[in-house]
Amino acid sequence: MSRLVNQSSVDENIAVYLQNELSELTVNDYAIGREIQQQYQNKSICNDAAIALEIQKEEEACVHSCLHDDEGLARTLQDLEANLQPSLSDDEKLARYLQEHDELANNTEDDIQETHHHQYHPMQVNRSYIPQRDAPSSSRAIFHYDDGENFSGRYTHTHSPSSISHNPTDDENNDPENMTYEELTELGDSVGDVGKGLSQERISRLRTHKYGTKTKSWYCLHMKKKFVADDSQCSICLMEYAKGDKITTLPCKHIYHKDCISQWLKQNKVCCICKAEVYP
Repeated sequence: MSRLVNQSSVDENIAVYLQNELSELTVNDYAIGREIQQQYQNKSICNDAAIALEIQKEEEACVHSCLHDDEGLARTLQDLEANLQPSLSDDEKLARYLQEHDELANNTEDDIQETHHHQYHPMQVNRSYIPQRDAPSSSRAIFHYDDGENFSGRYTHTHSPSSISHNPTDDENNDPENMTYEELTELGDSVGDVGKGLSQERISRLRTHKYGTKTKSWYCLHMKKKFVADDSQCSICLMEYAKGDKITTLPCKHIYHKDCISQWLKQNKVCCICKAEVYP
């Protein structure tokens, strides 16, 4: 009996001990859990605070950067606006200059046209005379024609460009009716080409013969006679005709050296003697 009591006491003591141990373990586990929880919370709070602080710093940096950029942009726009004012002023000056230049050019052109209209009149030569011929002097010359032929012979001349005295004052006072061919030519060169002559094609259609030879024209064959000019001198160059010279006959029957009348007809449409139109 006593042994059973002792055994029961032992068991109770063991149970109490185990219970105490278990309680102590439970308390320790609770404390450890509380400690772990506290550490986790502290760590989370620290991390959250660090993250929040980092985010705040980034936001402040972004705001500062935006403000800095806005200030730079505003300063840039202000500088551009300040530079734009002189640019606009320069553009206005340039536009005003171009406008004045155009107006000046238009006024100058109008003045030139008005002056040309009032002061410039094409020279019209009307003379019905054969130039005066002084005492002839004989000379010998060689002429080259367009077809490659050369002519050497004696001719009579009374005037040459070097023998004619030219005075611009006299030209203004002289009547074209009293001028020689050379003087008219010089006056025409000084006035300019008025473009009132015949074309080269029309000039080339005129009848041309060789002086002193039989022609093949229908008119001369029909008359069955040698072509003989009515005048022995060209009324333009005042040279004697020689055998083989190329002679052009106008519809009015006046004859000239081919080269002489060609140059004349390039500036005039009429015979220089009778004033008859070559192509009426």
